[in-house]
Amino acid sequence: MIPFGEWLPDQADVLNAGVTVATNVLPAANGYHSMNSFVPYSNAATGTIKGIFAAKDNASNTKLFAGDATKLYLHASADNDLDDISKVGGYTLTDFERWRFIQFGDDIIAAGGIGETPQKFSLGTSSVFADLGGTPPKADFIAVVRDFVWLANVDTGAGRVPYQCYWSGFNDPTSWTAGVNQSDFQNLPDSGAITGLVGGEYATILTERAIFRATYTGPPLIWQFDKVVSERGCAFKESVCNVGNLVFFLANDGFYAFDGQRATPIGSEKVNEFFKQDFDSNYDYRMSASVDPINEVAMWSYTSTQSHRVSRTRSSCTITSSTSGLWLRLRQTCFPLFSLLVTRLMRWITSRPLLTA
Repeated sequence: MIPFGEWLPDQADVLNAGVTVATNVLPAANGYHSMNSFVPYSNAATGTIKGIFAAKDNASNTKLFAGDATKLYLHASADNDLDDISKVGGYTLTDFERWRFIQFGDDIIAAGGIGETPQKFSLGTSSVFADLGGTPPKADFIAVVRDFVWLANVDTGAGRVPYQCYWSGFNDPTSWTAGVNQSDFQNLPDSGAITGLVGGEYATILTERAIFRATYTGPPLIWQFDKVVSERGCAFKESVCNVGNLVFFLANDGFYAFDGQRATPIGSEKVNEFFKQDFDSNYDYRMSASVDPINEVAMWSYTSTQSHRVSRTRSSCTITSSTSGLWLRLRQTCFPLFSLLVTRLMRWITSRPLLTA
């Protein structure tokens, strides 16, 4: 561990109480330790990975799923290949769409944007993905909230409704008829498009200009929707990550953490101005966010203005600790990030750390 102060790029270099450079390191109680590099975990997919998810079957065997623009995959540990388990005909995700996965009992359900019907793979019985039954809406976001599957920023067949969220029937991910078995939908029309959805005991719904919490009340109301943050929302839909009910996101004025009641600024006077200058918003769809619960950090990968001028293939990854509040910077080609891989990758192959007081 190296006893350096906090990285504060938004403060002047002169009389800066921390360090002016903190690259390829991780926070420790009284300083920093070295960060590990990203290394290949599997053989290559056909295209750029747009989603990864780890699930466990009833025998506690771990299954690793992934998806790119045209295929869904299951990782084969025997040969390290990503086996194609797509439905017949495959998929056509755009540059702006991602695969987002959940596990609901034995079922793995994936949402790939409004161009694709949600996909289902049943552990122990399925060999390929298939369309989820019950005519669910197509959606950008998916989450499990209590005993329901939620979809948000949806298309029910008549075009995108960016401010609508929809939930399945009680304990039935194939029941999507509004008014039947507690399935229904809710419009949030006054706060812009839905830009994030986090499940759990309650639903956290992030929109462009506000944050809502939906709490289960049972029939006849089913869910109570409360606008708990009205002064700001999530400006970039790929910036959302969470540890339990603690949700991190990027607003127009910087980074925040939402605890279910309030949004607390975590980058003010520290990194917000630096990020504003370094973030190439023309490529905001390439941003990704994840958490590493072992090292207790939230991570954002994004295309930097310092990236290659033509391809914009290099990225800069900013990291903050969810416990100590320290911010750090990783210079790697590292997008997209996915939570199950973060810890494993950090344990392999040390990068060259750089700190300057």
